[in-house]
This record gives sequence, C-alpha cells and structure tokens, in this order.
Amino acid sequence: MASSSSGLLDYLAEIPDPRIERCQEHRLIDILMIGVCGAICGADNWVAIAEFGHAKSDWLKTFLALPNGIPSHDTFGRVFARLSPEHFQDCFTAWLQSLTPKLAEEGEIVPLDGKTLRRSYDMGSGKAAVHMVNAWAVKNRLVLGQFHCEEALEEIAIIPELLRALDLKGCIVTTDALGCHKSTAEQVVQQGADYVLAVKENQPKLHTHLQQLFDRSDDQFHADSAIDHWSTQDENHGRRETRRYWTTDQIQGFARYADWPGLRLFGMVEATRQMRDTVSVERRYYISTLDNDAQRFGQAGGAESLGH
Repeated sequence: MASSSSGLLDYLAEIPDPRIERCQEHRLIDILMIGVCGAICGADNWVAIAEFGHAKSDWLKTFLALPNGIPSHDTFGRVFARLSPEHFQDCFTAWLQSLTPKLAEEGEIVPLDGKTLRRSYDMGSGKAAVHMVNAWAVKNRLVLGQFHCEEALEEIAIIPELLRALDLKGCIVTTDALGCHKSTAEQVVQQGADYVLAVKENQPKLHTHLQQLFDRSDDQFHADSAIDHWSTQDENHGRRETRRYWTTDQIQGFARYADWPGLRLFGMVEATRQMRDTVSVERRYYISTLDNDAQRFGQAGGAESLGH
C-alpha cells in the first residue's frame, strides 16, 4: 500500500488492470483519475464523467499522460464495471485516511449514513441499485470512507466492516436506527470510540422502554434528578424549530442493558417545528456510551441523527 505521504495517483496505481492487453487503448490510471476527479466534482454518470474529462483536459494533462485523449463514456462504464470493487474501495479509503487529521484530538463526530445512488439500478441486467454506507467527519467536513452493498438491509453487516477500516479512537460515532445493532456498538467500543445510536421499532423492547421512560410531562422531567436537559432554538425562512434534549444514566430499568457494549446513557430529542400556523412535534430515542450531559449528547449525536 502507498505511504501516507502519497497522493491519490499513487494509491489508484495499485489497482490491478482487469483488461486484456489489446483492449488497453487508454491507461487504467488515466481512466481512474478522471473518474474519481469527475465524481468528486459532481459528475454522477459516465457521460458526465467523459464531459468533465474533455472540459478539464488541459488541467488533466499536467499529471496524466492521456496518450489517446479522453476516454469515451462507454470506456469509463466498461472499465469501472470490470474493476474489483474491493481493490478500488481499499485504495480509495486508504487515500482518504492518509488525508485525515488526528480525529481523536478534535473529538470528531462521525455519522454513518446509508443512501441509494440514483439511476444506479440496471434494468437490462436486473442488477440491484447501488447502496452506499458513508462515514462523514463533521468538524473536518471530510468523507472518511464508504462501502457499497446490494440492499439497504445489508448495512447491518457492512457497518462493522466500515468501522474497522477507520481510526476512530476518541471519536463519537452516530447512526440512524438501521445501524442500531449490538455488532455496531461492540465494534465502536473495541476501537476506543463512543456511540450515539438511534432506536426505533427494529429494537422493539428497547424502543418501548425508552418511550415509557421519556414520554412524561415537563414537571415530571424536572423533578427527576437523574434527568439532564438542554435546548436549542433556530429560525430560518419563517420556520422556527426548538429542539430539547433529555438524557439519563439510570439505565438499569431496562433488563437487558448489559447486552449493549459500553451502554451508559439513554437520550431523547424532541423537535418542535412551527411554520406559520402549522406545528409539528417529533420525538426520537437514543442509546449512548456518553456521560449524562444533555448538551454534549445534543451537540454530538442528537442533532446529527435527528434528520436521518
């Protein structure tokens, strides 16, 4: 693997060429670099990648040979379809990791987010749409890594693999409800990080317990010395949103709390949104390894996860 001081070109150069020799009109490294640079700049299909290559050909020639010019969109499609996804993923993730500052010193927040790439379903072959799981460094505004899977439900197995590829010591990992599994919690704790995991009906007993714990009146909340509270308010374009964060470290009331590695905290986020005369209220529930500090919970995990 390329050294940490290497550039993207060096990392991509380690990917094996899947083509037979007579089909190598364009260098693999040229195809890969144009594809990656185009995607980073927003090109989301092979036609757009080729157009990006032609538009930036003068710049690309400063570091690529391009002996036969810019490849066609069909060439990009054929070559990337034959690449080993694992090799490409490993090299790209290693490059991203080489750019990453020491996240532990930043107390970085790392949300995991699953998305389906639009127009990635191949009707001709019946190939499933591509589903990506991304790890994002909030403070550094940097994608730390991403894995792809065939279906959204495969996130459950993919998330621990993605976590293992990252240096997360000292970070706070957040996920939506699909990532709320003991395998995720165990992997985060093993790597010396904290977690804030959203809980929904996919964990029915835990979800029911959190509902019963937090669905109380304000007076009951404030009378409970084990409950910590923090709130924020935001106004934008005529819309007002108030978020209230509640946390407690009294987790023993849930009989199976010990099944969750490192679990120390239950939390709830209540978002009240007002647009003119319309008011909506949404509550979401979380488990975490953090201390009983509602402000830190809100800043670290609750605020990031509520929008999933």
